[in-house]
Amino acid sequence: MPVKFLIFFSLVITSCATAGKYESILKSWVGKPSDKLVEKWGAPTSTYTKQNGDRIITYFQTTGSSTIGSVQNHRNPQYGTFIGSSTTYTCKTDFTVDTQGHIKSWRWEGHACRSR
Repeated sequence: MPVKFLIFFSLVITSCATAGKYESILKSWVGKPSDKLVEKWGAPTSTYTKQNGDRIITYFQTTGSSTIGSVQNHRNPQYGTFIGSSTTYTCKTDFTVDTQGHIKSWRWEGHACRSR
């Protein structure tokens, strides 16, 4: 159990530090042409045009990790049960683009948002 806590604590500390850096990168895009964003980040996952003409450009990514372990069979130490786990982390980033094609705001959510 202490190992799981240490892993969890490390992820929390890392994600906090990374979140601040990620937000500073997102802030740097405000006022810039959305075409430059697409050149740098690639094609968005989706786009949506609002009634007022603004567009929302969305980038979504998924990453995962797996662990493999074993449980010893105490009745017969020769045999054990292999167990594993997997975790999926996601990041969704939306940029709002005005009718002139400039980024005017952003928002993000998820645990895998990291600087590009």
